[in-house]
Amino acid sequence: MSKVGIEGEITTKFNDEQFLYFATNSSLGIALVQRGHLIYFNEKFAEIFGYTEDEIYKWKKREFYKIVHPKDLKK
Repeated sequence: MSKVGIEGEITTKFNDEQFLYFATNSSLGIALVQRGHLIYFNEKFAEIFGYTEDEIYKWKKREFYKIVHPKDLKK
């Protein structure tokens, strides 16, 4: 469970190990983007979008935009 702190930052009760366990065992595609870089994704994410993990690891900054519908890019 996450919550928004006083300064607007999001704090969470999950630690890294808990998150990784959840993400690697999830049937959902999970990806984390930070400052335009895809910093984490799970196997299901790659499977859903039809890329190999090696292909995704090679993506450069904002290259993940190719999986975003053009109408949603401005959001």
